[in-house]
Amino acid sequence: MIILNIGLDNNPHTIPGILLMLDNLKAYKTSSQLYQKDDGEMVRERTLVVYLDHPVAEHRLFHVANACGQDCIAQYDTHNQVGELIGPRCAPYGEFNLDYFIQ
Repeated sequence: MIILNIGLDNNPHTIPGILLMLDNLKAYKTSSQLYQKDDGEMVRERTLVVYLDHPVAEHRLFHVANACGQDCIAQYDTHNQVGELIGPRCAPYGEFNLDYFIQ
């Protein structure tokens, strides 16, 4: 199974648009993720968690992120235990980190 995490703080109104762009959608939920900003402040971000049957091609996920105003989208393959960040502004987030990922 593939799981996507899409932060909603920058653009919380994108849920319908994102879901319409994903063609192998199984289920989704919203949750929140606690993380630490660069200045040490702990904040909570609303997150869209999407469950899919198979991975989304990198170019397609990049398009979804860009079209919906997202910096990047985290994609995790539970079978192969591999994750990646895809989108137009991934650099500030560093590498994919499973500790920050909502399953």
